[in-house]
Amino acid sequence: MDWQSCKTAFANDGFSRHIRAEGLTLSGWNRCYRVLRGSDAVLHLHRDGEPQPLPERLDVAPFASTHRYLLSLDLAGLQLICRLDELERLDLEFDPSAVDSLARAQVLFRIMSMLGRRLNQAVVLTHPARNTPLFRYRPGGDGVEYLG
Repeated sequence: MDWQSCKTAFANDGFSRHIRAEGLTLSGWNRCYRVLRGSDAVLHLHRDGEPQPLPERLDVAPFASTHRYLLSLDLAGLQLICRLDELERLDLEFDPSAVDSLARAQVLFRIMSMLGRRLNQAVVLTHPARNTPLFRYRPGGDGVEYLG
């Protein structure tokens, strides 16, 4: 994949982009959490805007709480935010204007691939105004593919 063919997927159009995996369980969340903790990302956990210590593993409390839990990741200068409010869905939200080169896009593709391999399921990068994903990782495929 080359930058010229996919850079419009990261156009600054006022919408954030999302890396998503559906159908998760608490076990799946913990597999993802271990992947993120084992990556080069700097992670921070917040409850209602207040910093919290990072747990060794996630439990069901953040997903069933009336408090708002956010997991933020800083990876190679890209900021991704994950709300811990839906047990069934992993959703990493980011500002597409920060993705200004193929190298930066590849950071996201690497996270998608790592999560997809660990979950053994598809992981997609979406635009909230589109019905179909922009990019997709499928287990057994040839890495992340651009869907246009």
